[in-house]
Amino acid sequence: MNVAVCISAALIASLVYGIFNVLSAKKQQTTTYIKKSVSFMSIVFALIALELGGSMMLGTCQEAYSSGIYGLLYVLGISIGFLLLGLGFASKMEAMHVESTIDLFEIKYKSPLIRTCASVLSIITVWGLLMGQIIATKSLIHALGINSDLIFIIVSLCIVVYALLGGLSGAGLTYRAQLIYTIIVFGGIFGFCLLKEPPSFIGNVFLNQSIFTESSLSFSSIFASLVMPALYYITDQEFAKPLFNIKNKATAAASAVGASMFMLIFSLVPIYFGIKAKTLNLTIAEGVSPLIPVLKILTNDGVVILAVLGMAAALIAMIDYYLWSISLSITYEMRLAIKDLPENSLIDKIILVLVGIVAIIGTFCTTSSAIQILLYSYELYDCCLIVPLLMSYFQTDLKKGAAIGAILTGLISFIIFNIFPMPFSGQIASFSLSFLGFYIGGWIETSIRKFQDLKRSRTCSV
Repeated sequence: MNVAVCISAALIASLVYGIFNVLSAKKQQTTTYIKKSVSFMSIVFALIALELGGSMMLGTCQEAYSSGIYGLLYVLGISIGFLLLGLGFASKMEAMHVESTIDLFEIKYKSPLIRTCASVLSIITVWGLLMGQIIATKSLIHALGINSDLIFIIVSLCIVVYALLGGLSGAGLTYRAQLIYTIIVFGGIFGFCLLKEPPSFIGNVFLNQSIFTESSLSFSSIFASLVMPALYYITDQEFAKPLFNIKNKATAAASAVGASMFMLIFSLVPIYFGIKAKTLNLTIAEGVSPLIPVLKILTNDGVVILAVLGMAAALIAMIDYYLWSISLSITYEMRLAIKDLPENSLIDKIILVLVGIVAIIGTFCTTSSAIQILLYSYELYDCCLIVPLLMSYFQTDLKKGAAIGAILTGLISFIIFNIFPMPFSGQIASFSLSFLGFYIGGWIETSIRKFQDLKRSRTCSV
């Protein structure tokens, strides 16, 4: 394949994408770019908008290459999250009437400091999601035969500059086109390849796990893939907002089911290409997704260029989104802490550049795949914040000590179990300890209050 032609096409596509954005509505001053709508298909598209993209395609294909059909686990976890949102958690979040679920730490636990700590953990989580997108970008560049770190850094910095110059503008008008392009191109390639397969392909190869004897799947990794994304979804408002305008519970549930089914069905596309690469005995370098190499063999240069364009556009859009999301979150926290800090977009942009540079540097500090980084990010958030957030959904008399205990024990457990792997699921252990910390922290606070009340009563009696 002519790499120069492919890169040129990707740059032209990015330029056109940027022109559409710049000519559209003024840049949104919010961390979400999903346009609200109440139609069934609009809700389904909005739910999958933040997941169906380059990192999902490249990462799931990479997981399928090493684990076969079990590469489906991450997408299955996303689908479970959609279902939980549609079955009631989205309405729970909407009933809280808060801008962000992180605000519940100040409203329900009456502690601005705990809210700030939770916000920092949330920002770190989103930064991890950003790094996953950049790692997927590196995988795409390497798959094109470009192994220069300098070129990867230049391309990544160009994406940061693109976001800086207003890439978020009008993204709500373009994400549909991007999704439709991805669905049509990869769905078409998938269908064409399947037509050339013998009727026995699915039974003999697609469901045959014997060729994946080197797979190191464990209960812990399966649990993390299924549960971590789902738990994150039911406490993160960005994924729930598409369902906020739906008053009919049946419609909300149907939309969530539709999004879940679509994600599962479409995930068979990267699963197929990952398994196909394995059956063809392709040698894939570490950190490289087999999607592009196998497409080079199964199709022609024109089709590969179309596929690269779709993934490049999706990755650019997602990196753009996460950069602005983190930047605006950080500056919002800064303005809460520094009352005299002016409302200056320059500060947002400086933070955006710094966040992007740190994320690019971070990709050189890990050998994990894009999916693994996404799962680590979800795990950090879930281990620290899921217990106090879920408790705030269903309880009213909440104590600061309970939130502190849950966050601290969850964070310590997350660090320890990732440094020293356990023979059992570290995630389950972290959740259990976080629950324990929640109740111990509440008990300690109650005991201290009782002691202080007793001390005051004795002082008054004297």
